[in-house]
Amino acid sequence: MDIKLKLFIRNYNGGPGVRISWGEQMLFDQILAKKGLNEISLNVDKFALPNSLIIEMYNKDMRHDTLLDENKNIIDDKACYIAEVCFGDIALTQELFLFNFKKESGDVSSNNVYMGFNGKFTVDITSDNLHEWYHGLQKHLLTNTEKFDYEQFKTEIFGINKINYSIKY
Repeated sequence: MDIKLKLFIRNYNGGPGVRISWGEQMLFDQILAKKGLNEISLNVDKFALPNSLIIEMYNKDMRHDTLLDENKNIIDDKACYIAEVCFGDIALTQELFLFNFKKESGDVSSNNVYMGFNGKFTVDITSDNLHEWYHGLQKHLLTNTEKFDYEQFKTEIFGINKINYSIKY
């Protein structure tokens, strides 16, 4: 099985270390020094399901690897943003927000694909059928995502409930 990842790297003070494993099988372990998009292609010989893809970021020292301005706003950082994970013909993008990132401290971050701390992002494949599992994710996204309310959007953006579209000359 081919596994492909698209990671956006922020490399302040050098790039982060990234380890990728399929269950207990280590597939990749490297410092990613190139800023911006990094595409990683891997091949897993023993693609047993159910299993987990684990993306780990390491090699960040919070005292030295984040640049702050005088107001403590982050200007630059050593970090990894997970943009896409593909298992063969299945591409996960928005679905990635359904999984958790566990920081080295033990804190768990949900709805987040930005690894700004050392820790592990885990994609748990809980089925022995990859396509069924993927369709379950899709169904979950469709049934649990709020519908876009255009009237509410207009009220929030323009501060009015009704817009008069007539043009007078």
